[in-house]
Amino acid sequence: MDLNADLGEGAPHDEALLEWVTSANVGCGEHAGSWELTRQTVARCKELGVRVGAHPGYPDREGLGRVSPTAPQRKVWLASVREQTLRFFEAFEPAYVKPHGALYNDAARGEMWAIEALMALLAETGVPLMGLAEAGRDGPVHAAIAQLAGVPFIAEGFVDRGYDARGFLLPRGTPGALLKSPETASAQALALAGKCRSLCVHGDSPGCVEIMAAVRFALEAKGWEVAAC
Repeated sequence: MDLNADLGEGAPHDEALLEWVTSANVGCGEHAGSWELTRQTVARCKELGVRVGAHPGYPDREGLGRVSPTAPQRKVWLASVREQTLRFFEAFEPAYVKPHGALYNDAARGEMWAIEALMALLAETGVPLMGLAEAGRDGPVHAAIAQLAGVPFIAEGFVDRGYDARGFLLPRGTPGALLKSPETASAQALALAGKCRSLCVHGDSPGCVEIMAAVRFALEAKGWEVAAC
């Protein structure tokens, strides 16, 4: 089982999380962080043998990339996603792409403009997509995007986030959206493990280091080998 975290976004826990994760979704410097922080984070991952994925997001620093674009913003924001991702690929050759925040959710929820942009980016880069394991009545949309783009899919679950009845992440700010207890997160990790290849803890979540450590211990105690998939 792979354990991943979103890093290189300016949160204070990156170094501590790198002791526990096997993959790092490194921000591309536009929704948060900076290009210099991106470079530093990738270099540290390589020192520690942590697999690196590109983590592009909408260029909305005020909303930390967690706000969907309005219709007039879409063209510019999606162009930024492509540009930042290709710059990341040129510099680092990441192992996969995991969209950040609202881009991740927009595609998962079936927004065609987000799906088409993501599909084109995957076809251009040719690497796997890390995305939501299950969501929606018609099955996992991210898996379908990867299939149509001709790239492998890495099914992901979130141990520090609540899910709604359809399998989507609860919006931040709603009751149950954030799981702050290491015990609760560990129980969710074990429940998700059978249908996911990678489990995520957000690098800016409260108590994220303690959660990641508890999740890793819980998985290993149940016989799971923790390693990049």
